[in-house]
Amino acid sequence: MTNLFFVHYPESKPAKIDWLSVCIFSLLTLFCFFQAIDPRLMYQQQQPVFFWGTDFFGGFTAVPGGLSDYVSALLSQFLVYRFAGSLLITGLLTAVVIASSALFNVLMRPHRIPLLEFVPALVLLALHANYRFPLSISLALLVSLSATYLFLRIPTARHLTSRIALFILCFSVTYWCAGSQAFVLAVLCISHDFVVSKKFVQGTVCLLISAAIPWLTYSYLIIITFHKAVLSQSPFYYDFKLSFAPYFLYAVIFLILPFRLLLVNLQKGVGHTAAERPRKKFLNFLVTMPSLALLVAASIGFSFDRPGKTSLSMDFFAQDQRWSSLIREMRSIMRQRDARKMYSQYQNRYMLPFYVNRALYHEGALLDSMFAFWQLQPPAGMLMPYDLGEHYPLFCSDVYFDLGFVNASQRWAYEAYATSKTPRVLRRLGLACMCAGLRKDGLRCSAMLEKTVLPESATWSRALAALCTNDSTPGHGDQVDRARSIMPETDFIMHGIGDGQNLDLAVLFEQKKNNRMAFEYLLADHLLTYQPDAILPYIKYFGLLGYPGLPRHIQEALVFLKFGLKMDTELGAFRISDATLDRFKDFMRILVANNGDMKRASKELFAPYGDTYWFYLYSATPKK
Repeated sequence: MTNLFFVHYPESKPAKIDWLSVCIFSLLTLFCFFQAIDPRLMYQQQQPVFFWGTDFFGGFTAVPGGLSDYVSALLSQFLVYRFAGSLLITGLLTAVVIASSALFNVLMRPHRIPLLEFVPALVLLALHANYRFPLSISLALLVSLSATYLFLRIPTARHLTSRIALFILCFSVTYWCAGSQAFVLAVLCISHDFVVSKKFVQGTVCLLISAAIPWLTYSYLIIITFHKAVLSQSPFYYDFKLSFAPYFLYAVIFLILPFRLLLVNLQKGVGHTAAERPRKKFLNFLVTMPSLALLVAASIGFSFDRPGKTSLSMDFFAQDQRWSSLIREMRSIMRQRDARKMYSQYQNRYMLPFYVNRALYHEGALLDSMFAFWQLQPPAGMLMPYDLGEHYPLFCSDVYFDLGFVNASQRWAYEAYATSKTPRVLRRLGLACMCAGLRKDGLRCSAMLEKTVLPESATWSRALAALCTNDSTPGHGDQVDRARSIMPETDFIMHGIGDGQNLDLAVLFEQKKNNRMAFEYLLADHLLTYQPDAILPYIKYFGLLGYPGLPRHIQEALVFLKFGLKMDTELGAFRISDATLDRFKDFMRILVANNGDMKRASKELFAPYGDTYWFYLYSATPKK
């Protein structure tokens, strides 16, 4: 009697790695990471930092698992490239499959269960699909599985002392390289001594050693917490949401030998003759391949964070200045079924309007289309409040740099530098310092960029150094020239909170009338905060700044002031279009037909007028 899920091999012929299944797993994983997960967003979420040099390396050598952190920091730099990052993670998970297969074949001999060796890699695949899972944990587990295999494959010394000395060496090196993942080596080797070799004294001594080494490290060798000494490089140490996946991962690894005992008792039921073996291998292939594809898909679906991916994509597009892609992503959010309900699931939902409004300005559509997208209720203004900006300092620095508010940009760049010294942070800080006249600080940023890994970092470093030296260089020079052309000429007190945003934007525009972004942001801020009358003194500047006509939302606000509040509006050479007047009349007709109850009228108004300033204004004050 044969069984498709159990394969029995003679003791003299141990199981081999199923390379065809490994290749198929690799191709499926590569496709999923490249097409669905996008490793660039893992970099965006984790912001790994790496510098060449002994100073940076030295900080990793004095803690358990530090070497895994160092190597993963180096490898994680390639996550900024979609294909290279997908290839990197696929290679790491494939290596875990190979190490698991080799190790399980030793532990399960003379049995083999197809697909069991894929379980550790599948669990890691599910965890990495959540974007927050550090690469160092998978790397540390790979080190531990490989070390365990090598330890079990080394010819066993006859003397107990030789075996104990070998265990001390293997566990110590693994603990230094992989942190608490060394306990995987300890548990499997000790279990092997108790279950397979029946060497109870050797197993007991190894158990005491595996407990003593972390205790000695924590107590006498290194100044670290007990928590870090015991849990470093495990999923239970890092700050991200856990599910049952890590528990399942270690349960499979640690229970592999007890499971072997069960198979020994079932040996007669799972064996097959040599004549049956080719047919059995073919049948196993037919079962394994679809099962493997389903398991990969299930692993991705289990923990794939779709709202998290969308939020990270918005941040990625903003940093990369891909404004049309950002706007397109926001439109896709709004088109989803139960979009408003889904909106509450986005981890940085309060950031989305700031992303979109900045993108709309750079696309030349801010005052024409901003109310076609969701805005915060109650509004926070056009500039990010401090309590939110503390979580997104680089974005704040970028916005203020666009506005020519270099001092504020530099302030937020230093905030970002304090938490993450990524190449993007160093470049933004270097440019802000350069514009502010702090050339030495700019050169320091250039020197740090030179030590990073990314190829474009070297280009940025040389350009920044040339800029600090010659005050002119292509690319960065254009950014600096633009920022300097709209910089305020005199310092002023920055408010930045609530209505203080109006004051800051007003001062920026007052000092430099060519600051088009400050102008549009100021008017948009007045509209957002229900102050349409505050835009009246600025209408004349549309002509001075070369606008061919009044933007749509400005016209809508003026119509509301003139016919809704009976205010005089001086438009100069501009006029309100007939289409805008007709739309306002129809809007008011529907509203009046519902006795001024905006809540009741909104169902009829949303489709034709949901993207207007009137809908935004009346929705906030339905009884007025």
